[in-house]
Amino acid sequence: MGLICNFFNNSISKKRSLDTSDFDISFARGLSLENGAATITEFTASILSKKILNNDIYVCGGGRKNSFLINSIKKKIKNKIRKIDDLNIDGGFIESQAFAYLAIRSYLGLPISFPETTGCNKPTTGGILVKNY
Repeated sequence: MGLICNFFNNSISKKRSLDTSDFDISFARGLSLENGAATITEFTASILSKKILNNDIYVCGGGRKNSFLINSIKKKIKNKIRKIDDLNIDGGFIESQAFAYLAIRSYLGLPISFPETTGCNKPTTGGILVKNY
């Protein structure tokens, strides 16, 4: 649990949006594949459970099928976690639709990231368009 405490006492925990470069998972080095995956998943559940508001949560995308992760989060919070599929919404397509929406906005030169949502300095578009034809 010290690792989690260190993470949340660090200024990085104040960021609204994180990516893989924000994390050091060296604590899992030397563990077996199974123990390393379980340890990193538990770390992920701890981070997510600290950020989830006191509302019911609906999960979508491939992560909703990770029962170890979902059950680990459920143990840490008092909220109800359900699959978005329970609302008759196909949880397999939500993530792909979101990325398609972001891709079209990027293609049109429209911002996809905003100070109010990610903490960036100004509205930002996503990457560059590379034509490979």
